[in-house]
This record gives sequence, C-alpha cells and structure tokens, in this order.
Amino acid sequence: MTITIYPIPLDVNPNISGSMPNINLTASSLDFGFALRGLKSSHPARERDPALDFYYYCNQSDRLGNPEKGHLSFKDSFTISGAWLNVSIFSEPLEFDFEFGEDAAFVLGFVNDEAGSLLEFGFEIEADFLFEIPKTAFIKWSKVGTMDFTRDKTNKAGQMPMEWAGTVTNILKLGGKVIVYGGNGVSILTPSTIYWGINTIHRVGIMGRDAVAGNEFVHFFVDQTGRLYQYDSQLHRLGYEEFLKNMTNMVLSYDPRNKLLYICNGTTGYVYSPDTQSFGEGPVNITGIDYQNQTEYAVSPSTISIPSFEIWTDTQDMGYRNGKQIYELDFALDVTENIEAAVRMRMNKAEAFTQTSWYAVDPRGQVFIPCFGYEFQIGLRSSVYSYFELDNITIKGDVNAY
Repeated sequence: MTITIYPIPLDVNPNISGSMPNINLTASSLDFGFALRGLKSSHPARERDPALDFYYYCNQSDRLGNPEKGHLSFKDSFTISGAWLNVSIFSEPLEFDFEFGEDAAFVLGFVNDEAGSLLEFGFEIEADFLFEIPKTAFIKWSKVGTMDFTRDKTNKAGQMPMEWAGTVTNILKLGGKVIVYGGNGVSILTPSTIYWGINTIHRVGIMGRDAVAGNEFVHFFVDQTGRLYQYDSQLHRLGYEEFLKNMTNMVLSYDPRNKLLYICNGTTGYVYSPDTQSFGEGPVNITGIDYQNQTEYAVSPSTISIPSFEIWTDTQDMGYRNGKQIYELDFALDVTENIEAAVRMRMNKAEAFTQTSWYAVDPRGQVFIPCFGYEFQIGLRSSVYSYFELDNITIKGDVNAY
C-alpha cells in the first residue's frame, strides 16, 4: 500500500529569501508519526461501516510495550551549497511505500491526514545571512561603453535611489537628461561628473508600465489619476481624465512623424495631437509605431481597424437662454469626402441630449436639419478617415421670445 504524508504548512513550508553566500544547508533527522484508520478483517466480508473504524498511532508503544515502534526516522542528512539570491523553498508532499507483516494484516485503512498526521522537519543553516530589501526604486548605471554594473575603485558604475517609493518602470532619454518613471513619481536625472542630480517633477506616478511614450524631444505619460501629461522642457498638464481614468492596462505609442499619440488598451482607443491640441477616439489596439527606410510600421496584437471620423462641438446656446428653432447649418471646410451632419438638442440643462438623424452635407457645405431646443451640439462625421479642418459653422434659425 502507498501512504501519503501531507505536511502542516505553518511548520513545514519554509520560505527563505535573501542573499546567502557560501551556504551549507544541513537537514537534521526527519521524524514523523501518522495515524492509520481501518476496519478489522472478518469473514464473510461485509461493507465497511465508518462507525467501526479504529485508529492505530504509529508513534505509540506496541503490544510488547516497546515505545514508538512505528515511529519512522530518517537519519541521513543532506547539504545544499551555493550563493542564493531571492530563493524560496516550499516543501512538497512526501510519499512512502510500506509493507505490513502478518501482525499488521488487520489494517485496511488510510492516513488520517486531517487530524492524525504529525510531521516534524528540522534543519540547520550555517551561513552569514545578508538579507536585502528589494531595490525596486533604485537605478543603476554601468561603466562607459560596457554592460558592467560592478561598483569598484574606478567609481564609474553606481546606483542611487529615487526620492519616491515603489517600482521604476521606465527610463527614457530627453535631450541631455534621463527621465525616470515609476509607480509613485517621475524624476529628472541630470549628469554631473560621475554622479546624477535628481529633480522630481511629479509625485503621483504613472498608470502602468506602458503608460508612457515619446522620443528625445517630447514625452507623454498618464498618471494614476488618469491625467495626461506632456513633458518637453516643462511639464504640461493636458487632462482628459474623464476619458482615461477608467482605462486599465493602457499602452501609449507616439508617432513622431505625424506627431500623434495613441492611447489604447485593446477595447478603447484615443488619439491626441499636440500640434492642434485635439483629443478623439481612434484605433483600440496599437501597441507601437516606428519608421525604417521611410516606411511606417505599426505594431498590434490583431488587425487594426480605423473607426469612422466623428466630431462634435461643445454645448452652445447662441448667447440666449430662450428656445431656438434651427433650420440650416453652413460649414466652412475643405474636404473631398462625403460628410454628414447631425444636431443634439435639449430643453432642460439637467436632461440628456436628444440627437437627430444624420444628414448629408451638400457640396456647398449646407445641410437642412429642422430642430428645436435651448442648448445644442453640432456634429460632423465621415465614413472615410481623412484630415480636414473646420473653419466655422453658421447656424440659421429663430430665437423665441420665451
């Protein structure tokens, strides 16, 4: 028969972490006792009745009075040597095969591992423990021209902590400086002889590991409150937290040629233009953009789809709180694709907007959409993604007396 002994977690599963040079791990004897539960054999055989089970504890005396005759002991020791760093040791279940003689033939049971299993495991460690707290908020620099980070008498390699806790997630170059991004801050490192000067410009930290993008001239990042920031020679708060604060696992990608920032997480995507300071919906799954030999390469885990272009004005009341009747909209824009327009209106500032259907804008830039309300939003859309600028909108209609 095979008997499986399951160790007690609090006493048996050691978790050893740290830097331990020249380790000699020597185990002491392994002693444990266990309980067997079963039913006495009888003829004819009958169905087992759990109420008739009895227990035999192997660490008790036998029928002749000899103590602990069933107490198993492993006296052989073992040694583990070497340098350990951040090592975890977890014990696995121990399995042993036992053969019982004629005197024990009445035993038909199994290990009572819920209450009767006893397992004692002792070991000795002979070494100088050098426990170190993980330096997650540290940066290191190597010797010039090599990947050697060893700190020695040349004093060319070194390390330093940030002024904030947490984890360093990104290190990006910006001009002659280095910007360090982490879970609890953003800091500028400026070289000074063999050291680095540090200036922390943001103490909130970025949204995630990939919530930062840029090149040597400009950086963009989203902090843990969902605010979008731009940093060139100064830190600019762009905002848009009403769109970004609920995005998880976001990835920022910067297109330096078109100067567009993509913010995606697989289900939601936005595009920001620093030149026009415009923010709108875009592809949802872009994870990287780069150029080689004048060819643009976009990285994505799946097919990239471009959503139809749609833009809306802010809420307008035309300078009057009275009711207004709109008949016609005239758009001044330069675009060859077909454009459609719609109007959102409402009668109460506490209510949601009601939207009209979409109507085609004619070649003159005119569209007729009769509607009534106190506040309005004007929208344009195109089924083909194309760049165009809207110069102005002329709204024709009447203002009521009330």
